[in-house]
Amino acid sequence: MLSLSPMVIKWLACGAFTMFLGGIINSGWTWLLAGYSEPVSTVSDNVVENMVGNTIFRVGIAIFGVGVLATVMALPSYLGVVVGGVILVDVGRLIYQLNTRSYSQPV
Repeated sequence: MLSLSPMVIKWLACGAFTMFLGGIINSGWTWLLAGYSEPVSTVSDNVVENMVGNTIFRVGIAIFGVGVLATVMALPSYLGVVVGGVILVDVGRLIYQLNTRSYSQPV
């Protein structure tokens, strides 16, 4: 049974918007990234576009997936905390990779 409660609509809208942001960052809109400046950064613009855009897109897919799941079943109350933890781990992994690896060749 499909249910479109305000909570489900929130999950779906946030997931779709996050996927949109990931897509436009991946296509070159790196000015959306707080604190990133290509002349100052040691990582090339193409690598940042690819890695950050893909990470944000994956996060959007996960959020949208939770929304789709919420349309067909009741979600546990702790799911928001779990999704937030997964997002923190994914973003932490991204920051670690951008700061520790050498990207002299295009990815």
